[in-house]
Amino acid sequence: MFFGKKGRVIKSIAFDCGTSGVRAALFSYDKKDVLTKPEVLDVIRVPFSSATQIDAHYLRRKTKESIRHILKAIPALFQPEEVIMGLTTPYYVAKTIKIAKQRADERSLITGEEFSQIQLEAQRTFEEEMQKRMSGDILIFATLLQKIFINGYRIEHPVGNAGKIIETSFRFEATTKEIHEDFTNILAHHFHNASIRFFSIALANVYALRATQEEDQGFLLIDVGGEITEVSLVSEGVLEQVTSLPLGHSMLVREVAGLPGLSFPDAMFIVNRYTEKTLESEKQKKFMPLFAEFQSSWRKKLLAILAVYAQQYEIPAHIYFSGCGVLPFHKDIFSEDVFRSLLYGKNPVVEIATVETLSRQFGKQSFETPMDFGVASLALLGARTVV
Repeated sequence: MFFGKKGRVIKSIAFDCGTSGVRAALFSYDKKDVLTKPEVLDVIRVPFSSATQIDAHYLRRKTKESIRHILKAIPALFQPEEVIMGLTTPYYVAKTIKIAKQRADERSLITGEEFSQIQLEAQRTFEEEMQKRMSGDILIFATLLQKIFINGYRIEHPVGNAGKIIETSFRFEATTKEIHEDFTNILAHHFHNASIRFFSIALANVYALRATQEEDQGFLLIDVGGEITEVSLVSEGVLEQVTSLPLGHSMLVREVAGLPGLSFPDAMFIVNRYTEKTLESEKQKKFMPLFAEFQSSWRKKLLAILAVYAQQYEIPAHIYFSGCGVLPFHKDIFSEDVFRSLLYGKNPVVEIATVETLSRQFGKQSFETPMDFGVASLALLGARTVV
């Protein structure tokens, strides 16, 4: 199952540590390259099921338990060289830091050392801001150069260019050292020689969707998880903003379970049938007011986030929904008309980002539902030289 190709085949595992469960994709690829098409050998899913509100401590414990469960299910012969850990809120923090420098000699060429000092200044700024938000020491696991401007003109590479003013923006992603050690210790105990890399699922999703586009078009990605919705804005190929909204699919299930005579599994069944539009008419009539109230609250909070985005950026016309809660939140909440007030005359395009959206990026794959979109994105990110 895991062999059969000739030549150098690299085996990897990607973990999507979300708020609705943990998913792992076992995959392989021939060579790390921007055009590599990984082959997914298996997908292992461990969903969470809780009738009570999930806090950060509970989520962390359930995530570690689920990772251990997945590790036991992996065949002993499958020994990966790389492990990709995908983190969602509340496991990580991220921010784009912008630095503008006026150079003493505008005719001198920018050196690598000079540019490194600018990056270090941006990193120190990020660390100082994050220490105020997080308890414990932080560890930066991803640094991305977003944009560079020299004298107001955007360029790709600053070293070797001259100019008076250099402006840069860097995106940093970080977690606490405690969380980082929690996960790496579990994995290192099972895979002694594998390298372990961390990324946010938001970043992986953005790179995966960019790979499906011919140009660096802008888009919104609304990733609806079990407890959290992450709203990502991409402009000119750059991930500009990610905002977390503390509302998700599981909260709707718990509200239904709060009605007399209903257990959490019963509520999950009802929400799933409603999602599939197969809920019998009498029950649909009974639960519709609850669904409508929850959806209305969720829509207002999301539109408030987009209104803030619109003050700084031009809202893209292409809008994707993804995640475990995407179906009950999609067309019943948003039609294209809802976004028109933010798009200044553009025609919005709203669609679900599914694993079929990414199918051409894989040699073969075994993903099944929209819930697998995050782990599919992480597999692509792990196999390609995009960061």
